[in-house]
Amino acid sequence: MKVLVFTSVESDLMIAVLAPGLNALAGAGQWNFDLDDCDRILRVTSSVNASAVSFLLGENGIFCSELEDIVPETWEFSAKLASQ
Repeated sequence: MKVLVFTSVESDLMIAVLAPGLNALAGAGQWNFDLDDCDRILRVTSSVNASAVSFLLGENGIFCSELEDIVPETWEFSAKLASQ
């Protein structure tokens, strides 16, 4: 199982429109929107393919892009120090 993160929607109304499709695609309780985040992100915790989520949102007129999971070098360095 993986966590996919997308930039996404602007309103609660759009969430209501997308909910049935996201439930069918990823499963109820396996996705959530964070409208307080500056990128207004959608998180999907599932084995679903990222392109399937993008397609679902696109069918509903929402352009989205998957956010990369980038770990800054300083975090990797800190993790190495902590394990010593």
